[in-house]
Amino acid sequence: MLLRSSVFPHASHPHHSPLSWLQDTILTTLRQVYPDEPASAYSDDALLGPSFFRIGHWQYNIDGGHHIQRFNLDAVIDIPAARAEKVVFRVKSNWGATHTCLYRVRLHGHL
Repeated sequence: MLLRSSVFPHASHPHHSPLSWLQDTILTTLRQVYPDEPASAYSDDALLGPSFFRIGHWQYNIDGGHHIQRFNLDAVIDIPAARAEKVVFRVKSNWGATHTCLYRVRLHGHL
C-alpha cells in the first residue's frame, strides 16, 4: 500500500543519520519488542528486502462484538529519519475461507 504522504510513527529530534545507523537502531528496538524471536522474523524479509520491518502482529477476533477491530503497533519507531511511505499487510490465514477481503485498512500516525 502506498501512503499519500510520509508519516512519522511518533516524536522527533533534528538528527539525520546514515542508513546503516538507522537500520541498527530499528533492529535494536525490535529486539526489545520481540525478545523471543529471531531477527529474521521481523526484518530482512525475502520478498520485501532489508528496508521493511515488522512492527505489528495481530489476530482478528472472528467472535468479536464488531467486525471493525483496532490493533496497536507492537513497536513504535520514533526516529525522524524513519518515515514510512509504503506499508505491507500480510494475511497468513483467514479462518478457513478460500479468500480474504480487507475492505478498509487505516494506519494512524503523524506527519
